[in-house]
Amino acid sequence: MDRLARIAELSGEIRSRRLFCEFIESGGRVIASESDGAPWTDVTAATVARECRRIEALERTRRRLMPQEPARHDRGR
Repeated sequence: MDRLARIAELSGEIRSRRLFCEFIESGGRVIASESDGAPWTDVTAATVARECRRIEALERTRRRLMPQEPARHDRGR
């Protein structure tokens, strides 16, 4: 995969994960069961923390791949 396609993929994943976090912040909850028949538990806080760490890692990767902004020179203006 070329670099620009990877940047686009990362950007889409970051946006998706941010929208998920916004859903949770607006009152959404995440409940899960460790196995079939086990009780359901609220894992919202752990999920948000994990998503925040993942978003930060994806943003670091995207920054490494992003082309540097060209230097701007004021040519006598």
